[in-house]
Amino acid sequence: MRKRSHYRNYTLVAIMFVVVAFQACKLPDKKQGAAASSDLMDKIFSTPTVDTFQIGDVDGDGKMDKAFLKRPITEGFVDPDEGNAECPGGCNVEISFSTDIPVIKHETSIGGFLMDAGDLNEDGKSELLYVPDWITSCWGGLFLYTYDGQKWSNPGSVGIYYCDEQDYLKRIRKIDRNSFILIGQEWNDDQTALIDIPTTFHFQKEAL
Repeated sequence: MRKRSHYRNYTLVAIMFVVVAFQACKLPDKKQGAAASSDLMDKIFSTPTVDTFQIGDVDGDGKMDKAFLKRPITEGFVDPDEGNAECPGGCNVEISFSTDIPVIKHETSIGGFLMDAGDLNEDGKSELLYVPDWITSCWGGLFLYTYDGQKWSNPGSVGIYYCDEQDYLKRIRKIDRNSFILIGQEWNDDQTALIDIPTTFHFQKEAL
């Protein structure tokens, strides 16, 4: 009888070990993903998120303005390693303002950084520099936006390796009121180092 008791105890221990191991290996479902799998993703957006940026005077009224960047709704995981994302309505952002001017709609972006670039074309209104965030890779873009009093336009953009960047404003240089330089990046010939590539752009002249 004592031997049978030992066998019974061994059996119970083995069953408990299997149950614990199974629970430990069980993967979380999507509903539990945000809490149990935070190390597997960068961001989850089940509702639109709005980021606020302090900018300059973008409408020429002499007052400093604010910009509100509305991120898209993203269903499921935004995993930079796999490149998985689902954006109902498109992975685009909308940038609105504290003053009554048109919205900027930037496509292929799930967020980003918005900066006051100063009044480059000397029209009394600040230009904006936008660095969009995306799901995969550290390669992104640097976009300049300007407002002519009626609509926004993008007179220039370049590619940059934004993961290592901290000061984006150093990548823009004013030539005169009609033109400016954006400094992009690309790999050198043997793909071992990033090199700066300056490109000159021009503001569109207003029709007389």
